[in-house]
Amino acid sequence: AEQLSGILRNFPQHIRLCVLNTCGSAPVAKHLVDAHAVEAAIGWPSKLTDAEAIAFSGAFYARLGDGLTLSQSVALAAGTLASGHVPTLFSDLVVDGDVAYVSRKDEQ
Repeated sequence: AEQLSGILRNFPQHIRLCVLNTCGSAPVAKHLVDAHAVEAAIGWPSKLTDAEAIAFSGAFYARLGDGLTLSQSVALAAGTLASGHVPTLFSDLVVDGDVAYVSRKDEQ
């Protein structure tokens, strides 16, 4: 987690979202946000199959493309999974529920 946060912090543009679409990745996603390497990260607290990861990604990015907020997109994409597995969204962002507007907490 520390090595990945160091890499992401050194990108020329600040990384806004990191999706860790793999088993047990929630602690790494949390670390990336806590270390301010990214503004938001999605990770899985448990195991998931490749099919679940692929289905989640397709639904998640489609909802973002539809203009939904980050939290709405995660919730709707997770709802497409029959297994009931749910990823965790970690963020230092404030997300307005009705509009795809995102602002940093410290800017309010």
